[in-house]
Amino acid sequence: MKGHMGARLPDRGLPWLRGGVCESQWARFPRWYSFTIYMNTTTDTPPVAAPQEPQKPIRPIIGILAIVLAVAALIAFFVLGTKRSAPEFVYQRVTPIGEVAVRADGAPVDAAALGVDGQVVEYLETDAAQFALVRTLAATSSDGVPPNPFIYDVYLAGDAPRALTTDGERKAGLAVSADGSKVAYAHRRSDIPEALIEASGASWQVAVVDTATGAVTELGEGVAPQLVTEDDGTLVLFSSRDGVVIRNLANDAMTLATSLLPAGVMTEIDVSPDGEHLMFRDTVNGRYSVFRVSSFLPTLVVAPVGQIPMGLKHAALGTDQVYALRALDTGYVEQLAFPLSRLDAPARAQKSFAPELGIDRITIQN
Repeated sequence: MKGHMGARLPDRGLPWLRGGVCESQWARFPRWYSFTIYMNTTTDTPPVAAPQEPQKPIRPIIGILAIVLAVAALIAFFVLGTKRSAPEFVYQRVTPIGEVAVRADGAPVDAAALGVDGQVVEYLETDAAQFALVRTLAATSSDGVPPNPFIYDVYLAGDAPRALTTDGERKAGLAVSADGSKVAYAHRRSDIPEALIEASGASWQVAVVDTATGAVTELGEGVAPQLVTEDDGTLVLFSSRDGVVIRNLANDAMTLATSLLPAGVMTEIDVSPDGEHLMFRDTVNGRYSVFRVSSFLPTLVVAPVGQIPMGLKHAALGTDQVYALRALDTGYVEQLAFPLSRLDAPARAQKSFAPELGIDRITIQN
């Protein structure tokens, strides 16, 4: 602050004025002077800091974030853990010398890649191993004319392939237990020409081979064997002339269900991978019927679920859907999916196959 005051002051320094001046002292001096007094009114006080917002607590935020992430992880685990992956399929095409297993693109299943020789007729893959029914040329018999030009055997394929059967008989209907310890199949004599085998009275027989020991268990006349894993052992189901045979391979407990199939007829049966549904084909109209299974042993207890339309070439029972092949007027073969929750709903077309592929059957791999 700059101030200006009029006063009578001597022309010499007056240190005593620094502390203040009274009027009587000014009167003693005859001369007039003007002076300027500089006054500093600034106070040496520390600067005041700008007000700050209080810090937000960090620990509660971290806790909330951890809870949110944990809940999200549980939801993701539940969704991903319960979501079933789409099944893979292998098909059969008809050729002049018999059936051949093919992939979805129509390419034959490569026998060499599986470590076996011949043509793969049927192929099944589980988490445990790969299995193939293989057809090879029969060796020339002593008279130079073998009764059948081909032999059929079941192989455990993969890095260390080996034959599970060596009899060479005609085989079909390969089925594998979930753990890969058992393989079931139907077989019939090969020492009679194929064209005469029906007239000979020889029929299909069901057998199960232990993949570890190679031991073969014959179960009697039947076709279309299925394997189901239960807590007390592996069950084998197959269609016979008397009905559906169910047998526990661990303790030989057995039952015969006679009410599902027409008497005297052997037909296709199928069990879902989870063992909760059973499907068979009516030999009269070719229609597939699906049942929910409550128990297999000691008595087969089922409840009807529904039927899928007639006119299908072949069908396979999945965990939650029935997958079927239908021939179109154009010659193409269409793959359809029928949800088990509503078999009467319109089928969903999944893919189609060109006529030249000759697709005839469908097999679910997982």
